[in-house]
Amino acid sequence: MSVGAVRRERVEALDGIRGIAILSVVLFHCSLRMEGPWRVAGSWGWMGVDLFFVLSGFLITGILLDAHDLPPRMYYRGFYGRRLLRIAPAFVALMVLLVAAPGISGQTGEAHLTLTRHEAWYWAFLANALIATYGWAAVIPQTAPLWSLAVEEQFYLIWPSVIRRLSTQGVLRLGFALIVLAALSRILLARDGVNVNTLYVLMPTRADLLAWGAVLAALVRMPNGVALVRRLLWPAFLTAILVVIVVMLRYQSSYYWSVGMVTAGYPAIAVAAACLVAIAIIYDPAALRFRWLSGIGKVSYGLYLWHMTGIEVLARLVRDVGAWFLPLALVTSLIPTLISWYFIERPALFLKRFVPMRATEVSPAVALAPPPTEVAEPPRPSE
Repeated sequence: MSVGAVRRERVEALDGIRGIAILSVVLFHCSLRMEGPWRVAGSWGWMGVDLFFVLSGFLITGILLDAHDLPPRMYYRGFYGRRLLRIAPAFVALMVLLVAAPGISGQTGEAHLTLTRHEAWYWAFLANALIATYGWAAVIPQTAPLWSLAVEEQFYLIWPSVIRRLSTQGVLRLGFALIVLAALSRILLARDGVNVNTLYVLMPTRADLLAWGAVLAALVRMPNGVALVRRLLWPAFLTAILVVIVVMLRYQSSYYWSVGMVTAGYPAIAVAAACLVAIAIIYDPAALRFRWLSGIGKVSYGLYLWHMTGIEVLARLVRDVGAWFLPLALVTSLIPTLISWYFIERPALFLKRFVPMRATEVSPAVALAPPPTEVAEPPRPSE
């Protein structure tokens, strides 16, 4: 692929990345209900969330960099208006169903009481703070994925104002600074005995994932940046994978809560995720453009919101969980996902034309690594 020349509505390889990320997460949550080899096989799937974070950081930072010279009103109104249209409708639909119809969403009476007791945290996009404060027991399974949505929204509450004041080189320097600070903070806090769940879900200690995406977005917009990425890509990717494997073998665990994963695994996973995104935008591999994979990636936001509800509904209907549970859980989750996509999300996205991020925008266009004098808006992580 000629990175500087590509212009299209949507980049299928990035939808493929989304597809890999969401399928990994679904595998992980299904595996927690399985035993034996299937439980082990899915134990790494939580890393799909990290891949989502890096991809989001890349795409959102790119959007902001490409809109850098817009008047302030169009810049901020366009960004937050479009984020609202993308995130809010499906999120509201999920929360309304969970609160108003606990029976059909797989909740027990006790779970519904927990949900309503902590409902305000979700509406304020503070699910991660809720978990950090009271532990995972404070959230019900159907709302557990909302912690990562909270991390993103907290980050993007301040990120547009930061990007507005920086050059591309400034974004690159800030990105590397955040990567170092987040990694150091995790190490120091872990040594001080801070709970692993807190380190896993809070935005400051996970900001390096979003920062790696920002670094990649800045690099591909700089002269010779793509060439530099090409040169470093495979050594960095292979080294990161090796580090993750060593951590898993050393601590006999591929779960996110091992000490080695927190200190060495998280940074390596972030690098590997950034490399996967770079592979997609530079090489546009056919394996990431399979129709079924890009199709799942296209609806990945809704599937991320709804998959735990699907799993819980299915789990209450069956007794014995076997290998068949994973594909059936995926199909069950796709039902509300597709309803959300066609009847809620797509109509909402149609309204983005009223909050443009460019003065001449009619419909969102994509340019990967455009030359400095010709910028365009890349696709968004879940748009």
